[in-house]
Amino acid sequence: ACVFCGNASDNQLFHGKNVCRDCAIAMGETVSASSESKAV
Repeated sequence: ACVFCGNASDNQLFHGKNVCRDCAIAMGETVSASSESKAV
């Protein structure tokens, strides 16, 4: 599950932690998504 929001779906590793895509996008660094979500 995501270490930030607890979402158990669509997780990926972010600096060694499990995060969901939404939180990764919110932090501006996704592994799976391309430059679609770099705006802050």
